[in-house]
Amino acid sequence: MQLSLYLATWCRLFLHAISISTSRSPRETSAVSFPLRHPPSGLASKRDSPLAVEAPVTIWSNTYWINASLGTPPQTLGLMLDFDLSELQVIVPDGLGVPCSKDTDCDLFGSFKPNESSSFHNLTYSEFLQTGDKYTYTDTFTVGDQTVKATPLALSYIENDSGSYLLLSLHLWYSLTSYVSANALGISPENTSFPYLLVDRGLTTSPSLSLCGDRGGTNQASVLFGAVNTAKYDGPLQAFSLQNTHNTISLQPDSLELFLENNNSSSNNNNTSHYTFSPTTLALETRSAFTYLPNSTLHQLYTDLNITTIHPINGSLESGLLDCSRQHTETHTISLVINNMTFSIPWDELFVPWTNTLCQLAIQPITPGAYASGRGQLGVPFLRRMYLAIDYDDMFVGVAPLKQDPGPDNIVEIGTGPDIPDAVGDWPASVTAYTPAPTRISTGGAVTRTSMGGAARWGWTGSVGRGSGMGLGSGVVGIVALSGGLGLWLGLHGS
Repeated sequence: MQLSLYLATWCRLFLHAISISTSRSPRETSAVSFPLRHPPSGLASKRDSPLAVEAPVTIWSNTYWINASLGTPPQTLGLMLDFDLSELQVIVPDGLGVPCSKDTDCDLFGSFKPNESSSFHNLTYSEFLQTGDKYTYTDTFTVGDQTVKATPLALSYIENDSGSYLLLSLHLWYSLTSYVSANALGISPENTSFPYLLVDRGLTTSPSLSLCGDRGGTNQASVLFGAVNTAKYDGPLQAFSLQNTHNTISLQPDSLELFLENNNSSSNNNNTSHYTFSPTTLALETRSAFTYLPNSTLHQLYTDLNITTIHPINGSLESGLLDCSRQHTETHTISLVINNMTFSIPWDELFVPWTNTLCQLAIQPITPGAYASGRGQLGVPFLRRMYLAIDYDDMFVGVAPLKQDPGPDNIVEIGTGPDIPDAVGDWPASVTAYTPAPTRISTGGAVTRTSMGGAARWGWTGSVGRGSGMGLGSGVVGIVALSGGLGLWLGLHGS
């Protein structure tokens, strides 16, 4: 291994990171509230409107993207809504010499340039300790008509073309950069995610949100933090507990059925087939087309549709393939019935390219060892037909089919009680509401950069990051400074 070459590369990246912190004038590095909280004026009972934050969402490439801006002046971004992430994560272009134009998501949904934002703040060492070692940067984030000052964020670089990447951790300023290919807004149940931040800032009453799909037609959806819009769905919402779901946003229905309607005018078999599944936990996925259902029943659906299954693993089916041309030559409707709610999809929305001529059906079996191992999943084609309301105080998710012709908005605040408005469920007698994080004020002034000493050591470390593939692979050389001193991690992920 050409260690000297890698170290030279890291020195260059190290200096680049320093330039982000030092290139602004003292005026631009003036202190911002940390994290600043704006309590609502007056009592909630005297407000004319509910505490809520609404923003437009675009459904593109089977992913929910929220439209927002970051920095001062605002830099417009699209960010994936991510139920698994607990932070705001943005791409910094050209960090490893890979321009934004080389990445599809970056090119379409934008990137963030810290040096062009006067409100970008690199935390001091003492501020970082106040966060509980949770984040290192803040900036002003605007979503809908609300501005959220001192929003914590993580900076990410685009993976290079070879599939290799390097992870830089500057322990002196506790700056951490990640390597992903999309901006993302974390809305997970963890109390550092965006719904909790809105409560910290006094912009919503509870860490909650509702997600309204587009019924499969316009690609224009919306997210409403802190409230539900009862005009958007055929209610009431059916509530499912999120307890025992391992912090995944999931449904645990009592009954799960699939209906296949053959609508081919040239066929003599214009009938409906019915498939019943055993009770299955279904994770909600805003970043994928794929729905995963139990194998045994899905196998019969594949047989009825003449879908080929490939690569058996432990007797299970890994994938179902069919000719892409069938997307246009056949007409079917596939309906998923969850308890007594029906969500129907024309089958031409369920084709995912596999090769030039073959496609995967976006309803796949739960396969041991595969992505959805051990649980089911509902992908975006089904989610976009749903209205979802999630309350992290009582840990419930409410679901209802979307209304075909919604009337005027009727926004109802999700409070701190044990239930979700306009929802039916097995509610707890009481809940412990989230307590907003205390206001902390930055110490102000420029960041002081002094070495804290400490011996260094070499070592190998394992992988880090979340399950989507971010972080280090095996085989990582690290220089770790003890006693809080300077440390570098040098990572090489095989191409």
